[in-house]
Amino acid sequence: HSEEQLEHIEQKEKQNRVDTYILNTVKGILNGDRLDSYGIPLESFTRISDYWNNYLAHNDIDIENLKPSDVAMMMVLFKLAREENKHKEDNIIDAIAYLVLYNNLLKEEEHES
Repeated sequence: HSEEQLEHIEQKEKQNRVDTYILNTVKGILNGDRLDSYGIPLESFTRISDYWNNYLAHNDIDIENLKPSDVAMMMVLFKLAREENKHKEDNIIDAIAYLVLYNNLLKEEEHES
């Protein structure tokens, strides 16, 4: 093999190790901490979609016309849906941060109007 071919093989092997590490990390997250914190994915994402659908319907929002403030509020709802499964301080902190962003974005959107 030429030096260039050996370098290519070495890079490929390094990338394979990185890919394996990433996939094993994701597997651990999906089957460990996240499952414990947020529950069964179908149930968790159903709760999230229910929160989002209710928000969109209640505010008569067409999904094709989402504003940045809508996304911030939907992230608040995302965190609340996760909190509903199991208390995690991170959910509360993130929800409050998203509420602050929501407020700031509303002001910016009103200013632009």
